[in-house]
Amino acid sequence: MVQKKKLSINIVCSLLLQACVFASGIILPRLFIGEYGSKVNGLVSGIQQFLGFISFGELGIGAVIQYNLYKPLADKDWKSVSNIVKSAKRFFNRLLIVILIYITLLALLFPLRTKGEFDYLFTLTLVLAISFSYIMQYYFGMAYRQLLDANQLSFVRIIPQIFQIIINVVVCSMLIRAHTDVRLVKLTTSLLYSIQPLAIFLFTKIHYKHLDLTKPIVGEPIKQKWNGIAQHLAAVVLKDTDIVVLTLLSTLENVSIYAVYNLVINGIEVLIESVVSNLTAVFGELYAKREVDSLNAFFDKFELIYHFAIAIIFFCVGRLIVPFVTVYTNGITDANYIVPVFAVIISVAQWLYCARLPYHLMVKAAGHYKQTQNSAIVEASINVVVSVLSVRQFGLVGVAIGTAVAMFYRTIYYCIYLKKNILVRQISKAGKIYLCDLLLFVSCWLITSRFSLIEISYVSWFLMALKVFLIALLCAFIIFGTLYSRQLKNMKFNIRKRSN
Repeated sequence: MVQKKKLSINIVCSLLLQACVFASGIILPRLFIGEYGSKVNGLVSGIQQFLGFISFGELGIGAVIQYNLYKPLADKDWKSVSNIVKSAKRFFNRLLIVILIYITLLALLFPLRTKGEFDYLFTLTLVLAISFSYIMQYYFGMAYRQLLDANQLSFVRIIPQIFQIIINVVVCSMLIRAHTDVRLVKLTTSLLYSIQPLAIFLFTKIHYKHLDLTKPIVGEPIKQKWNGIAQHLAAVVLKDTDIVVLTLLSTLENVSIYAVYNLVINGIEVLIESVVSNLTAVFGELYAKREVDSLNAFFDKFELIYHFAIAIIFFCVGRLIVPFVTVYTNGITDANYIVPVFAVIISVAQWLYCARLPYHLMVKAAGHYKQTQNSAIVEASINVVVSVLSVRQFGLVGVAIGTAVAMFYRTIYYCIYLKKNILVRQISKAGKIYLCDLLLFVSCWLITSRFSLIEISYVSWFLMALKVFLIALLCAFIIFGTLYSRQLKNMKFNIRKRSN
């Protein structure tokens, strides 16, 4: 019961956090572009993407640390927990040295790329202002954050993060409207974003009385550490390739355009990921108990419901993102933000990423980091190669093609890998559900192809979005209901049976 309560609180807090992140991502960039222009926005986005290369903790070593903490936390084996946490702290402290060197090199070299457009000292100090929050995150919070997540206390770190985001939006909005130097605005954000790691540090010291970090580390407590790091490094390269390639080989205006579209795409993606990632522990428990039939049955039901939802979501994203950007950038004339082909391709790419997310979570729950490492490297390499080769000729569309091709490869890989190594399920199951998604996309696009904004306003966009959503919902019920009638009836029967 306690575990269910923790899960519920974590999901609610995750939803609130992503709502705040999404709102912040919509409010501040619009004010930012309006005050400082598309070039400065592109410069900031480029710096942030380069700094993104150092964020190993979220999906790499962090996931491996959590995987190794599950059992000792369940057994209340505080000696092993302390050993793992101390090893994690040692790793992150060493990583901090690498981060400081990287930030120094970035601060010295990045201004050379923009020397013709911005003063060298201006860009250097901007890099340092943005970098400060990364230093605070790794020095104070990262190892303890993994402990909280593994112990299903994610809400402890999420709540201060929500507050810091809200405060940051209010303070930075005031600073931007007061025409404050952009470097001071970004330094303010870095200082405010130090609230969460400090809160995590203090909570851990008070709450975990049995945690003893004074004893020497015994053996290598974090198994598959380097495999997890390799996977996440590949994931970071995959995610950050587009803006990095645009920054180096295209214009800062294109970087700004990409960043605006990514506000919506990334916001939806992170929201979905934050909710479904809470099911990793469920997958892991069933897999650890070797309950293959139960695992397959649960996964099939979850996959069906999940695809029903994301098919609707990503059709709406692909159909509505250009009208939204039209309203969002109304009055901005220093760059053309209306790029329909790019919008469609990048939406398809992110649909592929989210569609394969249950497979990725299953791989993590099973601890198959080493076995799937090469596929992550291949995926990142495809994105880099295709994006670099096509950006000169196709610009934004070129990097979107690179992302889509890379996502398509790994989605196919996961379908095959799970069949052979974890779920032992027919590939035709995945093929059928992806067919439903595609039928939904095509039918809905044909029906809504003539829809357009009555006027450039958020009210007009909302009315258009409502019509598009209702049509997508109706089509989803028809398509999924026809092809999965038996499975849906069984789900309904199970629900009724439990209620009795």
